[in-house]
Amino acid sequence: IPTWHYIVQRILPRPRDLIYLIKSALQCAVNRGRTIVEDKDLVDGEKLYSRFALDSLIVESGVRISNVEDLLLQFVQSPEVITENDISERLAAATIPNDQLELVISVFGELTFIGFEVSPNRFDFMYDEQDARKILMMARKTADETTNRTRRFRIHPAFQAFLETKHHSTTIPGQMTIDLSPPSP
Repeated sequence: IPTWHYIVQRILPRPRDLIYLIKSALQCAVNRGRTIVEDKDLVDGEKLYSRFALDSLIVESGVRISNVEDLLLQFVQSPEVITENDISERLAAATIPNDQLELVISVFGELTFIGFEVSPNRFDFMYDEQDARKILMMARKTADETTNRTRRFRIHPAFQAFLETKHHSTTIPGQMTIDLSPPSP
């Protein structure tokens, strides 16, 4: 994957995020005594950026969600694709009442911590307020048609490096998988 695509896929689409990631990768290279940014520098810079993105999210959502930092830390080592039931479990672990579930999903969606599954294994983030209603409607219909009315979400890649989320396969819930590899001798 070209470096530019790698970077764009892993940041929130804000100039400050791009600048922070580039500066972090550059600082990692300088700290290692190099004048050229290498893959390892970019990966390590991404981890620094991811913490920066999470800290920004905590500040932006802290007024609307009590105990938000504890809640966000409940997503450490979680799958990158989660359900509303997963979010509900994390609310309980962070001692946030379950009646806050819809508020949390709404705020996390608005702040692009999570994207909504709008068709099987396609997740859209609400970067543009004008598309929010469409995304929410598509997510509801997708849940109704594919996952027994359980909505699924994807944690934005900007937060995944810090949270050390687990990569998601492209298998749709309820989909049968068939191993086509030849049998062992």
